[in-house]
Amino acid sequence: MEVNGWEIRPSADLSGVDLRNADLSGANLTGADLGGADLRGANLRDAYLTGANLGRANLTNANLRGAFLESANLTNANLTDADLGGLGDYTVDGRIGTGANLTRANLTDADLTGANLGEVDFENTNLTGANLRGADLSRVGLLNADLTGVKLERANLTGAYLTNVNLTGVKLERANLGHARLTNANLTDADLTGANLTSVVFENTNLTGANLRNVDLTGANLTDVIMP
Repeated sequence: MEVNGWEIRPSADLSGVDLRNADLSGANLTGADLGGADLRGANLRDAYLTGANLGRANLTNANLRGAFLESANLTNANLTDADLGGLGDYTVDGRIGTGANLTRANLTDADLTGANLGEVDFENTNLTGANLRGADLSRVGLLNADLTGVKLERANLTGAYLTNVNLTGVKLERANLGHARLTNANLTDADLTGANLTSVVFENTNLTGANLRNVDLTGANLTDVIMP
């Protein structure tokens, strides 16, 4: 497969390449080097990017629905307004998810502002310092994910599954966590000002020092919760 004069194949060296608006749907780029590549508006729907290097890549407005990104490196990648929701398939806590699979991916300091991440699998994913402000994270699976320093202001986490996650000191102002399930989650010193926590299920969750000003806890299940 050739796009814009570049051979699209597993382990290809596409670092710094201009692939703006390219149709890479279903492409096999397993282990490829796309570091610093310009992928703005590219169609990567159902693409195989397992173990690929996308560090510093610009994926603004890219379509990554159903893409396979297990163990991919997206350090400092720009995924502003990218679409990763829908069409994949995986199981988390007995439920079937339908978003892109980012299991064990490295998204350190990635910019995901306003991105559509609905139902994405983030199991064992490194999201340290990632910007997720205003992102759609509805029904995502966040199992054993590293969320240290993540920015989640105004994020939509409706129905999300957050299990064994560290949200210490994380900013969640005005975030929507309605009907989310937080199991063994650490929210010590987290800022939840104005957050929607209606019908949230808290199981063995630590909220020590958390800011819960103007929080809506209507219908929330506070089983074994350590309150501020």
